[in-house]
Order: sequence, then structure tokens, then C-alpha cells
Amino acid sequence: MNFVTTFAEDNIAHILRSEVMPLCLIDMPVIQESSIYIIDDKINPDSACQKWRHYLFSSIFAEVAYINSNQIHRIKNPAILDTRNGYIFKEFIDIPPSQQLIRFTDFLKEKTGTHKPEEEYVLLVHRPPGRRSLTEASSGLPLEDYLTDALSQRGIPFKHCDFGAVTPHEQVQVCRGATVLVGAHGAGLSNIIFTP
Repeated sequence: MNFVTTFAEDNIAHILRSEVMPLCLIDMPVIQESSIYIIDDKINPDSACQKWRHYLFSSIFAEVAYINSNQIHRIKNPAILDTRNGYIFKEFIDIPPSQQLIRFTDFLKEKTGTHKPEEEYVLLVHRPPGRRSLTEASSGLPLEDYLTDALSQRGIPFKHCDFGAVTPHEQVQVCRGATVLVGAHGAGLSNIIFTP
């Protein structure tokens, strides 16, 4: 099967909800044997968001290719993504937690080639100062410094990560052991699907 997406967002959360999650309605073996073509007329494939998208798609599809919209006619029997209605041959739904969704997220975790670490931990997704960075109110310390001290005193394992400074694979891997995920509002929190 050949999937085609014209979704031109550069936001991980929007890509996850509108482009990736509707795939949970499709049999996983079908996805693994299929190709996905991304119309790149309005996107920069080298942006951090598009690298995350490519990483995720290349983990689950047999082939990921970027094409121009004038090349779509070359694709045989395309299933085209309509971001309002999902992939056109399936009815789009708001996807509540369900066994189907849980199986799909387990499938994504498996296909990324990551593993769940032996030790679980609290994970803070932080950003460079000034970019929705979090501080502890009473001390003014960066939240990663405050939590490192406070949680270690309580024997609670803690990690922090700037998702903007690591690869999509590293983002997924660090989330695999996060039993608690903390962060400011942002698309990087979409990686919550890779937590245990």
C-alpha cells in the first residue's frame, strides 16, 4: 500500500495527532509493508520536527520518501491523508486510550529499536534558558538543578534532557524509562507515547 501525506505542519504534536495516530486503525503488518510519501512543497525536511517525523515513519514503514506535489500521479493506489478526516479510506476518530491505541504505541516502541532501561526515573524535558525554561519558584533555581537535588535526597532516580539537543532516537530512548514526564508546554511532550 502507498500512503501519501500532504500534511505540512512543523509541530510534532500536530503530526502525532493528525498524521500518526490515525494509523492505529490499520493493521500493523500492512503498515510495515507499505511506503509513505511526504509531499514536501511546504516543509523543510531538515528541520528538527521533520527529522523526528522521518525517524518515526522510517521505523514503521518499509519506505519513506519526500516528493513534490506534481509527482503524486506516479504513485499507484495512494491512500491520501486528509487531516480533517484521517486517511481517506478510514473514518477519522478522536483516539481515546484503547487496547488498539496501546497496541499501536507498543508497536511504535518496538519498531524504533529502543529498549526499556532496567531503572525507571522521573524525566524533565527542559529547554535552554529563556525558551519556556522552568524554574523552582522559591529558590529561582533552574528546575533541573532543583529536582536533581530534591529527588536524589528522596532516593528517586531523575534525568533531564533538552530534546532540541538530541536526535529523535535519543528522545525516544530516554522516554522509555520515564515513569513521570515533566516539561513546559511544547511539542516535545508528544514523546510521552514512548513512556512505559
